[in-house]
Amino acid sequence: MKPIGMLAATAVLGIAIGYGLGRGGSSEGKSSAGKDVSAESTASRQRDRTRPERSASSSDDALSSLLKGRSIQSLSARDIADLFEQQNTRDRNEDPVATARRNYQIQLLLSKLPKEMLAELSQEMLTSDGKRSNQGYTVFNAWARRDWKEALQWAESDPKGSQWVGAAISALALTDPGMAEDMLKERMLSGEISDGRGYNAMYTVAQAKARLGKDAFLQFIEGLPAQQQSNMISSAARDLPEGDLVAFLDELYQRKAGKNMNSWSYNNVLNELMRVDPAKAEAWIDKMEPGTERNNIEVGMVSNLASSGKMSESIEMMTKLVERDPAKAKDSIKQLVNQMSYQGPVAMAEIISALPKDIEMTAADFQNNIHMFGYGRASSLVDMAKTIRNPDEQAKLLTQAMDQAAQQMNSGGGGGGRFNDTDLRIFENRLATLNLTGTANESVSASLAKVREAVANPPAKQQQ
Repeated sequence: MKPIGMLAATAVLGIAIGYGLGRGGSSEGKSSAGKDVSAESTASRQRDRTRPERSASSSDDALSSLLKGRSIQSLSARDIADLFEQQNTRDRNEDPVATARRNYQIQLLLSKLPKEMLAELSQEMLTSDGKRSNQGYTVFNAWARRDWKEALQWAESDPKGSQWVGAAISALALTDPGMAEDMLKERMLSGEISDGRGYNAMYTVAQAKARLGKDAFLQFIEGLPAQQQSNMISSAARDLPEGDLVAFLDELYQRKAGKNMNSWSYNNVLNELMRVDPAKAEAWIDKMEPGTERNNIEVGMVSNLASSGKMSESIEMMTKLVERDPAKAKDSIKQLVNQMSYQGPVAMAEIISALPKDIEMTAADFQNNIHMFGYGRASSLVDMAKTIRNPDEQAKLLTQAMDQAAQQMNSGGGGGGRFNDTDLRIFENRLATLNLTGTANESVSASLAKVREAVANPPAKQQQ
């Protein structure tokens, strides 16, 4: 059904055309202004046909800018290697758009070079010393994508070529994942390429197999070394069809229960499901029996939702968690603090502050975290204090942390080197956001003065 606006526009257009014809238009392709409508339509169609040409012209212009007007046919392998080196010595602080344009120009150039030139250039750059060998990987990858068999044959014939074999297998994986898998595993078992050096090839093959579905992916994973199984599951599971994620997660959970799978691999897949479909992830978690494992997973999901910018969903899940088991509410909150105090302290404070008012955190709940101040995480300590509603308890947490740090500095136990006057001024400004007053503010100010004194006057041993 057409939208109402479209119907109205169609009606108005029809009236306008009829009116124009009635005022002297004819059926011979002439408008009332005497213009040849059919000629205009033909011109319009011709313009449409030239659009791809303009696109091609745009790429030609980009290439011409890179080559300074020279033709590709006039360039030698040495000329192109020198061009790569010039591109690599550009200012690292240049405009990101300019960097993206240069990268596009290089890839465009590689796509237009004859295969023979890519082969010659790869061999020249990869066998030379210095930074050219690093740039050679880019060229070799282009060669392998054009002719993986030829690139692989050269890599295996070169004494140092084992490090480039993986790139050729990666290129093959784009068109024939099954053959790439066979070649990769054959060379791994023979020791021609190590599991570490072949990581990129493994990852590319894993991606290709994952796109074929969970069964193909699992079949590939099962033939890898144990450590790389975990790496590939964590890295390539996101390439599984979305409909396979839940079934794949079920399979991993069963294997984890049988001690045949690392917990963090399974957790990473669950995190991916949380990212693409939080509702399915929550439904999957709801099938688990209540207990420590489920709590840990849910706290992790709260943290992941927050890091993805989904604060309302994160707060909602944390609220459900603490309301379902009030006796363990504080344990869940402390676990969330441990997870988020380093990576997301501001979001952490927002989540905990939004929890039911009957949950009262105190300084005693965070005794295991007060060392953060002495290790340069002063700002996170302020965010932690914001999860406590009672100002006196906030002050207690802060003074305990600062007093402990000052004592360690004065005894030569370290900590002073992690602060300077700028650090302390920043911390003081963060403290001001707590809006402490009265005795709470006085005790925090006194402890901060102790830290300032310890930083300004380190023990003689530290001064040396």
